[in-house]
Amino acid sequence: MEESPWRAKPRIITLANPKELSAVQEIVREYPMFRFFRIKTVEAGPVPERIHDFQELIRSAAELAKKAFGKDTTYSVGIASGVVIMKNTATGFVNFACCAIYDGKKISFGFSPGFEYPKDVVEAMIKEDLPIETAAIKARPDDKDIISGLTRGKLTRKEYLKIAIHMALAGI
Repeated sequence: MEESPWRAKPRIITLANPKELSAVQEIVREYPMFRFFRIKTVEAGPVPERIHDFQELIRSAAELAKKAFGKDTTYSVGIASGVVIMKNTATGFVNFACCAIYDGKKISFGFSPGFEYPKDVVEAMIKEDLPIETAAIKARPDDKDIISGLTRGKLTRKEYLKIAIHMALAGI
């Protein structure tokens, strides 16, 4: 049976990483244009554990968004984060999150503010060849949410990611 041309296309946002679901849900509720959209998570593959280049960060988020895009998808979201090499900083590395939103043709990017991890975390990352998140947990085991711990409870990881999502939506 042929599908009716009068049937509206489903309004679906697919998300590459279920860990970011609540952040995306909260943001979508703030935009009237997404009022009738459903959000679903899909398996889009792993995010590289070690991102040390800004272009690699952008490429990782874009690949996740593209892999999450399906035939019924209106927009897909890919989020990647990592420490990038940054000269003239105390540790030589700055952490960023990148959100890529893909509509099937073009990608809109948004970024979180950047921050430096404390020296002990960066040293553990380098000396023990660990991903930054693993180094942070090892150096700061009491911090359940490393960003909240570093900001003394002023900003959570979810709020940090929401900034990148807002900024990616600015390009849509």
